[in-house]
Amino acid sequence: MILPLVLLPALLCDDELYRAQAADVADLADPIVLSSPAASLAEGARDVLRRAPDRFALAGTSAGGNLALEVVATAPARVAGLWLMGCNPGAHPDPDGAGRLSERARTGEFDAVVEEMAALAVHAGGPRAREAADALRRMARRFGPEAFARVNDSLRSRAAR
Repeated sequence: MILPLVLLPALLCDDELYRAQAADVADLADPIVLSSPAASLAEGARDVLRRAPDRFALAGTSAGGNLALEVVATAPARVAGLWLMGCNPGAHPDPDGAGRLSERARTGEFDAVVEEMAALAVHAGGPRAREAADALRRMARRFGPEAFARVNDSLRSRAAR
């Protein structure tokens, strides 16, 4: 039996983030990408657990990694293994700055916020920088400003794990 692998994407991202990896591991695991733009990490964890199989491996990137930690804290017996990428289990380093980003997204500056996030997330000198930034923009458009603000706000108030 192939173990399900639940993948939790980064802020502004969806299943496109893991498309290549999901295809590459399909013979080893059953990849399932779950996004949960919830108002709190606890609410997001409950949503993931409601939609996830009874037992699964779990991987999370950035904000998805923080959500993965909450999933493990909520239901450790359901998680067979954990892989975290680029997340910070501590309290948010700049909750006020994150709050300003949420407010800007809610008041019509979402495109500018996405460009700022892309500049932070994508190494401009990388060989596939343009492709990566374009993928982030596509995912961000699907994610939308309200979902961004909800998840960003949930991360602002995260407890240290």
